[in-house]
Amino acid sequence: MRKARWSLILTAYLISLVLLCGQGWGLSFRFLRFLKFSSDEKASSPFIYRAKMVSIAPVIDGVLDDPAWKEAEEGVLGWNATEGEEWKGNEDFEGRFKVVWKGGTLYVALRFRDDRLEMASIDFSKRDSVEIYVDMNRYAPRSHSNRYTIPFGESKPCDNVDRVYSAWSKDGTVFEASFTLDRPPALGMVIGFDICYDDVDGDYKKQIRWTDESLNNRRKPLLGDLILEGMEDRPARKAATTWGRIKSLY
Repeated sequence: MRKARWSLILTAYLISLVLLCGQGWGLSFRFLRFLKFSSDEKASSPFIYRAKMVSIAPVIDGVLDDPAWKEAEEGVLGWNATEGEEWKGNEDFEGRFKVVWKGGTLYVALRFRDDRLEMASIDFSKRDSVEIYVDMNRYAPRSHSNRYTIPFGESKPCDNVDRVYSAWSKDGTVFEASFTLDRPPALGMVIGFDICYDDVDGDYKKQIRWTDESLNNRRKPLLGDLILEGMEDRPARKAATTWGRIKSLY
């Protein structure tokens, strides 16, 4: 009888505890589900770019003849952010990009074709431009704080940020830039990243970018993932070193 009584008391206590804490547990459970949803949504994103580490950094001159670019993965600007749909105007604009890294610097190259370049206006908002988003926090939202806008023909962003230096080709088909990270990188690190082209055609402006709206979850628009990977082709390092030295003389 005594054991049965203690068993009943313990059962009643546990039931009371569940009833009292149920609301808190429910909130915690919903919160954990929310975190899992957010994490899974980013992890399943198709926008993952694997940036290779290079032995010799490319020279930022608007000419993509450096060995560093040869084996780099290629990404496509395929989303019309203005209309919220897949970009279908390849006769108007087409762009592909590459990213490599060395030390604490990212190197970004964009090869593009634009049927109408707007590059003469003193008003930067009326020029074609490239936007680069970089954030060391993988889950940072897309915002003004991690956006760097470089108007056509300029070597620095609109706000003259020192960490970015860029060059444009003379024929208006290549953009090349270096970006100094705000803290030391490491192999395997995942950085928030995106790249866009702002195409100004008269009074109409459209933005074509790498990521689409699938990263706009319930809380905030997220950036794509850029993974810092190591070098693969060790034998190519000697050739890259030689080319880097030759090019630096000019």
